[in-house]
Amino acid sequence: MGYKERSLRKRKADLRLRERYARRGKEFVYIDESGFDPSVTRRYAYAPRGERVYGLRSGHRRPRTSLLAARFLPPYSPDLNPIEHDFSTIKRIRGYREHATLDSIIRAYK
Repeated sequence: MGYKERSLRKRKADLRLRERYARRGKEFVYIDESGFDPSVTRRYAYAPRGERVYGLRSGHRRPRTSLLAARFLPPYSPDLNPIEHDFSTIKRIRGYREHATLDSIIRAYK
């Protein structure tokens, strides 16, 4: 699966721009945001072969926590953006440590 936002032309132009700025001793910083629900619901479970797993989750909306992160890669290329990988890893860790705070998970992830 790829990303529809991926553009080889834009990627090459961005690499040229970054090289030009790197020669001048400057760096790009891109920021990204992700939201975290206060509780985690696992979407997958184990069951005997041929049987479905059913479960219930709360339908109430709760306030979400937003996390801002900054790194150095093009925003139009999510497949190269390590922030997206960081967010998915943090969310996966949170799925296994449901009662841990987001701050403690981020400190442990560093």
